[in-house]
Formats: sequence, structure tokens, C-alpha cells
Amino acid sequence: MPGVALREVVVRAVGWQVLVVQGVVAVLFGVLAMARPVSTGLSLVVLWGVFALVDGVMALTVTGGTPRWLRVLGAVFLVVAGILFMANPGRAALGIAVWLGLLALLAGITLVVAGLAVRALPGSSQGPLGTPPAPPAPPAMPA
Repeated sequence: MPGVALREVVVRAVGWQVLVVQGVVAVLFGVLAMARPVSTGLSLVVLWGVFALVDGVMALTVTGGTPRWLRVLGAVFLVVAGILFMANPGRAALGIAVWLGLLALLAGITLVVAGLAVRALPGSSQGPLGTPPAPPAPPAMPA
């Protein structure tokens, strides 16, 4: 399995102790995130704001690839978003939650419409999870 080979390479390169420490830190972070979800969420929003600000500034130093005006536009967007996220993390978190809710709503509507459209196609009389539909019941015997 590729995962096993990669795990062996990592263990040989850094030692099993590093993996144990990473695991313990991950467990502690998970417990902290579940114990204080609001603080964790706000902290992540602020960290993303710092990342966006730094990434936006660094985007101005990149040369080649995309046109300069597009890099500047992206950099300005990232810097402004980073500043806004750091200035008001509560509103930013609320905005992210609303955005994710909207995406889930649109995805759900799209899936329902797609399912109904596929159902109407000839030969699409599959049951749940691709199982064939139940055979029709035999005709009733006259009494």
C-alpha cells in the first residue's frame, strides 16, 4: 500500500518519537477546539487574516506567469480581506458560516434537481445505491 510505504519513509526520516509528539499535539488541539469552539474559530479567522495579508504583500513580488494587473488585483484583495478579517474576526466568522450555509443550500438544491432529472431518463430505474429495482409482483389470481 502506498500509505504504508510513505509512513515508513517518514518514520525513518524523523523517527517515531516525532510522530508520537505530533499525534499528542493534534489530540490536545482537538480537545481544546471542542472545549472552546468560539475562541478556536476566532483565532483561526485572525490567523487566516494574517496569512492573507502576508500572502497579498508577497504576491506583489512574484514575477512572470499571470499579467501584472491581475497579480496586483489579487494582492489588493488579499490585503484588504486580511485587514478586515483581523479587524473584526466575529463578523468574518459569521460571514464564513453564512457563505458555507449558502453553498450547502445551493449544493443540496442542485443535487435534488439532478436526481429528479436523472430519474426521468429512460433506463434509470435503479433503486437506492445502484441496486436493481424489485421485480414486479405477479398478477393476482382471480378468485
